[in-house]
Amino acid sequence: MSSAEDILQKYIDALEQGVSLDLILAELPEEHKDIEPLLRLAAVLRETEQPQPSPEHIRTDKMALLEEAKSFRKTTRVSLSRFLLPGLPSLAGVLALVFIFAIISFSALIFLQGPQAAHAATLTGINGLVEVYSQRTGNTWRMVEGGDQIGEGAKIRTDASSSATLIFYDGSRLVLDSNTSIYLANVDGNWNREMQVTIDQPSGKTYHNVVPRTSKSGLYVINTPSATASAKGTKFVVGVEENGRTRISVRSGAVRLSKNSTAIELQAGQALTATPEGNLENPAYQFTIHGLFDLNDSEEPSVSGMEIEVSEKTSVSGNPTEGDYVDVEGRILDTGEWVADEIELADQDEIQLTFSGVINNIGETTWQVGDSMVEIDENTQFSDGVDVGTVVDVTFSVQEDGSHLAKEIEAIEVPPNPTALPSLVFPVEEMVIPGCDPEFTVAATLINEATGENDFASGVELGYTIEKDDGYINSVVLEPSSLAQIAPGGIVDISVHFNLSDWTETNEGTEIKIRVFVAEETNRPDHLNGQLTITLVSTCEGEPYPGGTEEPFPTETTTPTETITPTETITPTETIAPTETIAPTESITPTETITPTESITPTETITPTESITPTETITAIENISSIDSCTGVDHYPTAVRISRIYNVSEDEIMGWFCDGFGFGEIDLAYSISLQSTKTNTGVPSTGVAVIFKLRRNGVNWGDIKNMVESGSVKNVKEKAKTAFPNKAEKTKEIKE
Repeated sequence: MSSAEDILQKYIDALEQGVSLDLILAELPEEHKDIEPLLRLAAVLRETEQPQPSPEHIRTDKMALLEEAKSFRKTTRVSLSRFLLPGLPSLAGVLALVFIFAIISFSALIFLQGPQAAHAATLTGINGLVEVYSQRTGNTWRMVEGGDQIGEGAKIRTDASSSATLIFYDGSRLVLDSNTSIYLANVDGNWNREMQVTIDQPSGKTYHNVVPRTSKSGLYVINTPSATASAKGTKFVVGVEENGRTRISVRSGAVRLSKNSTAIELQAGQALTATPEGNLENPAYQFTIHGLFDLNDSEEPSVSGMEIEVSEKTSVSGNPTEGDYVDVEGRILDTGEWVADEIELADQDEIQLTFSGVINNIGETTWQVGDSMVEIDENTQFSDGVDVGTVVDVTFSVQEDGSHLAKEIEAIEVPPNPTALPSLVFPVEEMVIPGCDPEFTVAATLINEATGENDFASGVELGYTIEKDDGYINSVVLEPSSLAQIAPGGIVDISVHFNLSDWTETNEGTEIKIRVFVAEETNRPDHLNGQLTITLVSTCEGEPYPGGTEEPFPTETTTPTETITPTETITPTETIAPTETIAPTESITPTETITPTESITPTETITPTESITPTETITAIENISSIDSCTGVDHYPTAVRISRIYNVSEDEIMGWFCDGFGFGEIDLAYSISLQSTKTNTGVPSTGVAVIFKLRRNGVNWGDIKNMVESGSVKNVKEKAKTAFPNKAEKTKEIKE
């Protein structure tokens, strides 16, 4: 008996004894996960209501059926016979067993093949003329539109000034530039979102953003006429010229290049070229320039003052002449030469010069990056993580004396911290947004729930995948899509921009859905749990929402059904005169006099024995004119959106804003409050006032959220007390 058969027999016995399927699957060893479909089927069969045979049939055929089951068990050692009808004739029993195993085999085959969506990529972001050649197109080239599913065996090509994007099941993205052709040789994946993708690229330029692979089964390969590139969680660019010459550059992570028996690891900031007939060249750090082309008196041309070397291998397109704007991509060789790989005629735009390298020395006014010296001044900007040994991008300008002045020095990769334990989440995991406008902008919040002082999230990359669409989505843009660092308890506002086609012609109730997720994080790459599902719902045949399409469905307002009349009157023995008289600027005349129908006589008069003098006056922002003095504008769209989500007034939201809290923090505070336990009146037990008090006094969002979710309101109150040492009476001011 094999080990797998032993395990299957053991857990079928457990099912018979009443153990739940969930407990069995939780205990199932990793090496025997392949029997999970069999266990699920056995559980279904066990729960299925069966027709009851007559007692006579049971007595007549019981022994024969048991004998056949026993014989079958000698072969399979799995007692599936106990799930059959005890009174079936012997032949029917055998046929039933055969039928069950046919179902099991088919289910196992479906499970092993993985989800259907993993066998294709979604084509989106189409600009210009994009064509596909596949069996679905009748093996002819046909124009395609956004939202088409492109499967294994398909060819895709773009025309001049055209582009398109492929999004794979795991969220990896491939962008085709103009005049580019690719062939999807293999597109496959499993239920764990591990993809196996192989693409042949005979020509053109592609940009790749590959989601990190968490197991050895993950594969992302690009074959070109000159080399093969393999990536596991990186950003890189592949360019193939008409003669097959290939240039590969890496923006983050690493790419393994192989040809014949040679393999090279290409690191972030580096580039490499190869030809079909030659070997792989040595990697070198890269540079990019957008500027004015100058054919000066020297032997080599320059671009915006930066001299470059042009060789017979340099690819030149568009026939640029002196004074034209060009884009240049090249490599900085060990000799110090800046060799241009590509020069392309470009549109006029802001001049920008950038190169990559390792910081070798940091001086007071001069830094050495690679073999290049750059000057810095008070206007030079630096990103986090910049130090000696860091790989950086340097954006610079060429001064009159030929020296390089750094405008910005940015770390390409923030070094991972193996002890950091960041936890990135979207506090609101699902949003439903109605509207009829062809463009939507949805505001979301991403937080780092970690509480340790060193639990920074670094190198954060966001991605998205389209879950439901009938071709309405033209593009989805995340801003920002990457973040260098998020501190423990830190909050980041994320904007998700939708551009839709034909949306205004949809029927009311039509839906499209995307899933936004944390695709990459340097310090804890195996803990990428943050996800947000956004569903857009068409209201086009109904009444469109005024002022845009960001309005979520309003929550229901509850009207009290009972009015409570006080039965006692409290008469103070002391009158406190205000120190300032505020004269109203407008006289309000009541339009109706209400006469009570019943006179209520107080049953008791309570006279306070002590006069309490307030120690602090708290002024609330009660009207929009006060808010105007804080912001200078009448309305904030984000405040309107948040107020409608949580069914509060815009003034209340703006009051917290003017009190120094950002909209992301305000959204988060109300979201956390709703997650607290409810009182007997349905009101959250922890109000936003408590949450803001704690936050203002240094309690991080992770601690606040954990306390509220655990329902330990008492702990929240105690935390509030400790936030005000020597002022215990102030906890009375915290409204719940």
